[in-house]
Amino acid sequence: MKRALRPTMGAATLLLSPAVSVAQSDGGASAPARTTSAAPAGVVSVIVDRSAVRSPPKYLSGKMPGADPVVAAAVADGRMGRLLAEATVGADGALSDIVLIEPSGDAGIDRAAIAALQGWKLSPGRDAAGKPVAVRAKFPLPVGGLRRIEGANPEFPDAAKAFGHNGKIVVRATIDAAGRIVEPHVEESTRSDLLDAATLAAMAAWRYAPPRDLAGRPLRREVRFEFEFNQAAGDGDNYLAAIRSYRCDTFLREYDWWTSVHGGEKPARFPLYSYLRGMQLLVPEVLGPPRPAGSKPSAGFMGHDTSWTNAVARCRAAPDAIFLAEYRKG
Repeated sequence: MKRALRPTMGAATLLLSPAVSVAQSDGGASAPARTTSAAPAGVVSVIVDRSAVRSPPKYLSGKMPGADPVVAAAVADGRMGRLLAEATVGADGALSDIVLIEPSGDAGIDRAAIAALQGWKLSPGRDAAGKPVAVRAKFPLPVGGLRRIEGANPEFPDAAKAFGHNGKIVVRATIDAAGRIVEPHVEESTRSDLLDAATLAAMAAWRYAPPRDLAGRPLRREVRFEFEFNQAAGDGDNYLAAIRSYRCDTFLREYDWWTSVHGGEKPARFPLYSYLRGMQLLVPEVLGPPRPAGSKPSAGFMGHDTSWTNAVARCRAAPDAIFLAEYRKG
């Protein structure tokens, strides 16, 4: 079973600056470079003069530079980076007086960035009276990303499963100009030597398309990878599918091992606990069919702790049962 990457912002986060992170495509050797053709809602970085603006402009529509064939070709060639533009957002939401205050170094990419911004539509900024006003704003434009061309994601060792080992590992590493992983450092351990070793062994075999900046110069990139191992999520970190067949005996191996190596930490830090608590708060109906007639109310957000405690006790009495069924009894 190969583990899917579970990053904070995509498969890998490039540490470009505190304000900018670029989600990287890292789905395996055949994964294409990721280009973005539609901008996210938070594209306005800074309002140059906030004194006359009560509410800032908000993105409505328009393409990112990655949709342009020139930029797409550069990304396919391994280039990546960020441009920073400044423009006036008019009272009609259109952009004018566009300048690149941090250009790419490639004239074709710069032209494509300006052309993309000329097609954007935003809701206008508004003054204290709610009237649309023109404002000067800055726009970060991420382009491209790392592309892994060799190597697979870490496998969940059978021995680790048998012992109930589980947890999250965070690894910082550098991808050098040749696309190799160098200087890997475990920032957060699973506390399982088996799982940490499996992760580092998989990463040692990875190769990336040699990274280059937008002007075509070779790069070294510091990258943060995050992986999570647990059997409740099954293959690919799909809790919704795997938890329906997740047996109590497997749960107890994982939960008891986790508590043994996380002495003093509350159950709320255990991934399945956190997942179920969140689901009960947001979409409790997706956890399964209604409770049997005559049974106690299902967990709900406020009753989650009690349902969890009772499910653990029921699982110890009936290890062949399905954990979710025991949890749903309340």
